Amino acid sequence: MSTERLEPDETRKLLKGFGVMVTEYQASTRRLLERRAAADTAEAEETIRREAAELSAELNRALRDITNHVLQLQSDFLMELVARQPAGDQSGEV
Repeated sequence: MSTERLEPDETRKLLKGFGVMVTEYQASTRRLLERRAAADTAEAEETIRREAAELSAELNRALRDITNHVLQLQSDFLMELVARQPAGDQSGEV
């Protein structure tokens, strides 16, 4: 995800996509738990653990991207707010 300023509609799309990813994660984890309960070999269990790790890593990357986006929005706003304050004005009024 780039750090360029996005329009609110683009942010909304990113957040919606993240929400879909989280619900898909929930469904996938349920299926993995069901498969693990039915797994009858160590190899099958290892495959499930590997899939679970990959699934969680993917969600963590998306969460990090969303978090970074929100932090960038905050930073951009605060920097613009400070930049508009006249030099030497400590009153906080704009």
